[in-house]
Amino acid sequence: MRVEEGFQPVPYTEGNPYTSDPVLPSLLKRVLPSHVWPEVHTELGRLGEELVTNIRELSAKVEEPRLVQYDHWGRRIDELQTSEGWRGLKAKMQQEGIPGIFYERRYQEHSRVFGFMKCLLASGTTHVVNILSAEYDGRFCSSDRDDW
Repeated sequence: MRVEEGFQPVPYTEGNPYTSDPVLPSLLKRVLPSHVWPEVHTELGRLGEELVTNIRELSAKVEEPRLVQYDHWGRRIDELQTSEGWRGLKAKMQQEGIPGIFYERRYQEHSRVFGFMKCLLASGTTHVVNILSAEYDGRFCSSDRDDW
């Protein structure tokens, strides 16, 4: 018996991570005010489609960054080498505005929820590219704080 004649599983296809989630859209509708919800819902749905179509292709090219500490002559250089996929994903996340969502405060106090939802949706596809966005979310960096 040849391999082609045996069991051939059908490849699993994933849909839009936002619209196919049974809980996330309804949770956001309950948490966000009615004037913010439609815009956020549309934006997250668009991001989900972008993740399925373009960003997954870049994700296949990602390799972990590599730190090169010394050159061939033994001199210290401390160079961080990243793959094409890594640089492409970083550029896509910047185009999505993920680093700036927390600082721009477009939806006032709900900007953090929106930013973290974008990070959540992208985290499964973008590996670890957007970790820094979650670490510095603007809560402690916003200019409207009085307790500095």
